[in-house]
Amino acid sequence: MEPVVEKDRLYSDLNEGILAERRAAFGRNLARNLPLIRRHGGLAGILPEIKGKSAVVIGAGPSLEQNLPVLKRYHQRRELVYIAVDMALGPLAHAGIRPRFVLSCETSPVDFFGGVDTAGFRPRTKSQNSSSVTLS
Repeated sequence: MEPVVEKDRLYSDLNEGILAERRAAFGRNLARNLPLIRRHGGLAGILPEIKGKSAVVIGAGPSLEQNLPVLKRYHQRRELVYIAVDMALGPLAHAGIRPRFVLSCETSPVDFFGGVDTAGFRPRTKSQNSSSVTLS
């Protein structure tokens, strides 16, 4: 009979391993990006631009594709601020939706913005991943 592994213990051990790996990457990338964060003001600079508006935070979940028509219909409304997270930028851009902000806080070396025309976006702060830029 094979040994039974307690599911909670297994998940806990996996999480600890992932956290240890990501903690080191996060520290390295934060140190590398700190000058840009200082220069562009980090996330504090977006608060005045959001004040009094409703923020719509858009992630790349399974429902994004089916909600693109609704997001496109309302994306020009002044009282809404679209904030895309990581991989959501690609589908939004391809649908003609330009979010006000794009945030990335990823420690893995993934280029979420590859193939997306980011001309006209200005850096707000560098993300935790050295290959992606938080854009506004």
